[in-house]
Amino acid sequence: MTSFLSLIMLAIVAAALYVLYRMFENRSSRPSHDHYVDGLDAMVRKDYREAAQCFRQAVEADSDHVLAYEKLGNVYRELGDIRRAAKIHRDLTVRAGLAPDQLARIQLSLCDDLLLLDRPEEARQAAEKAAQADRRNITVQLRLLELNESAGRLEEAMAALKRVETLGQQDLKETRARLKVGLALLQIQTNKGRAGRVLLKEALKDHPRCFKAMLLIGDSYQIEGRIEDALQAWERIPFEVPEEGWQVFERIEKVYFENGRFGDVESLYRRVIQKSPENPDAWVALAQFYERKGELEQAVTLCREGLEKTGRSIDVARMMIRLLGRKGDSRELIVFTSQLVERLMEGSRQERRKRAVPRPAGAEASSSDPESVEE
Repeated sequence: MTSFLSLIMLAIVAAALYVLYRMFENRSSRPSHDHYVDGLDAMVRKDYREAAQCFRQAVEADSDHVLAYEKLGNVYRELGDIRRAAKIHRDLTVRAGLAPDQLARIQLSLCDDLLLLDRPEEARQAAEKAAQADRRNITVQLRLLELNESAGRLEEAMAALKRVETLGQQDLKETRARLKVGLALLQIQTNKGRAGRVLLKEALKDHPRCFKAMLLIGDSYQIEGRIEDALQAWERIPFEVPEEGWQVFERIEKVYFENGRFGDVESLYRRVIQKSPENPDAWVALAQFYERKGELEQAVTLCREGLEKTGRSIDVARMMIRLLGRKGDSRELIVFTSQLVERLMEGSRQERRKRAVPRPAGAEASSSDPESVEE
């Protein structure tokens, strides 16, 4: 009987000790959690000074609160104390027992710090370590892709792109095309034009409007002396990507002029204008062509038509002013510039009217009306 009572007493004492332990544990850990939550709330409100104070209190209460340390570093970065942010994040990366996703997130934060400190190679290395820690993190792979591309490490960038597409099935065709253009340029620069063109044609399958691929295909043909093939590649640009046509006009003109094919220049610009009459670049290029031939009157007539078709393009207007100045027609120049200034001022007035705050009802009476003035 005594033995049975002793067992009961021991059980009661053990239960009491366990309850006391849990109470002590809750009291010691809860403040850290509370400070952390307060810090998150302050971050949402963009009150970063309060957030920093809360996260500092959280780590003082619990030095193992890795999330609070990580957020504290992020807050210091927001406050502009980048070096302190980088130190906190770097120190966290060597902590034992971090989960892979946690380590990847911290390395990515360190990457952000290093970019702001203008240390891109160290930032890229941090992104690599983040990717090694968690290879299935799409955000990490995208950052690694971006940094490798910026560093000219195009093969590594392409590998990261493939991992992103495998993980997230994201449509990165334009990025893939851009990387292939970069790889193709390296091939062309080492006299491997054919290999470069293979990559460029693949880039155009990914991104049919990739004008840089068209441009480089033409350049590679020109290097090999295949002038007609070069022209065919270049002339795609003003028809398929009109807004980038200006980037190839000089190349095309030079080849045509060197071969005495002046009529082909005019024909090209006329065809581009017919296809995209709203594009000012072709109008300006053709006007410049006439100007070089000394046909100033024809160039002026063309600019007048171009102004109507392009909605009074400022580029065409500048060309018109130059031509009128060269003609020495001061009267027409004054009239044209006056009309241009008036149109610009009217456009500005219309824009201001759009932004004007409407008057409330009953506030329309003129201030000159005696009855509208309160006694």
